[in-house]
Amino acid sequence: MIYNLSLIAILTFVPLLPDSAWALDFESDIQPILKKKCFKCHSGPKAKKGLRWDKKEVVAEWIKEGTDSVIVPGSPVKSLMFIKTSQGRQNHPDGMPPLRRGTPLSEGELKLVAKWITEGAKVTSSEEDDSTVKMKKEDEVKIYDWTNLSGQTIKAGFVRLEDKSVVLRLESGKDTTYPMGKLSVESRELAKKLAEGK
Repeated sequence: MIYNLSLIAILTFVPLLPDSAWALDFESDIQPILKKKCFKCHSGPKAKKGLRWDKKEVVAEWIKEGTDSVIVPGSPVKSLMFIKTSQGRQNHPDGMPPLRRGTPLSEGELKLVAKWITEGAKVTSSEEDDSTVKMKKEDEVKIYDWTNLSGQTIKAGFVRLEDKSVVLRLESGKDTTYPMGKLSVESRELAKKLAEGK
């Protein structure tokens, strides 16, 4: 992947920001930036692609290692969130926020986002227990009946659409990925409606 000079310049100056004595906090340092620049499309139950920056429990689901991950802890250059917000500053067609929907992040805001990701992209404060966040997340998922092409049905909550699959949360609290093509027509339609927030 080729990065433009502006992106490289921002990453070059990230180490010049205050060190770990001033560790960034998601709610007080990062979420206000996202509220100002991203909430128009990425908040509430109708958030685009299921990505809600207003719910840290949902943000936590998008923080993981992997190709095309929204946020890769420790690596802004691998995080789609950072790549797309960087592109927004160059009027790139894939940049975020889209020109018609808002103002790009400032260079200072982008540096803070890069630093937060570099620090590990934590959404919980030191006082919070990760298991509490997980429990809240599980409690908020509504359970539906999902049927496959063989007529077998399971009960699970909808988490998000991911490529050509749907991520479901079983009643045990475990997330599982299931190919959309193996679901019944009704279950595929349900997944699409839930993804669109309808």
